[in-house]
Amino acid sequence: MTGGSLMLRLIDVALNILMAFIAVSRLKTDHIEMPSGADLNQPVQHVREMTVRVLRDAFEIEEKERTISLTTLPELEVALANFQIESQQRGEMLAVNITMQRTTMIQKLVDVLDVCERHKIQKNLDYDSFN
Repeated sequence: MTGGSLMLRLIDVALNILMAFIAVSRLKTDHIEMPSGADLNQPVQHVREMTVRVLRDAFEIEEKERTISLTTLPELEVALANFQIESQQRGEMLAVNITMQRTTMIQKLVDVLDVCERHKIQKNLDYDSFN
């Protein structure tokens, strides 16, 4: 093996690693909407917080002392949509903290993020639970 072919193989490996990092970095990309000056004049809303746990074969919604177990994504979407409507009627802002079990597929997390986006629910990812 000549030095040139060894160098070519190392470049291939480096490019593959670079492409992998680029692909993975897009998962965490999300824009942050900064408050505008008009928002400062509005009264601060009460925030209703709950936690959504993305488990391997289910979902759990926890709010204060209450825990709801759901088995499918459509059930979770209906529950979160109902919580959002209820919160809006009370003049509250719904905020969801999302945690994930380590053995869960990332696609389930992306699906939960999509549900929150569709229903305009504020979300926070607990990155420590992903590691």
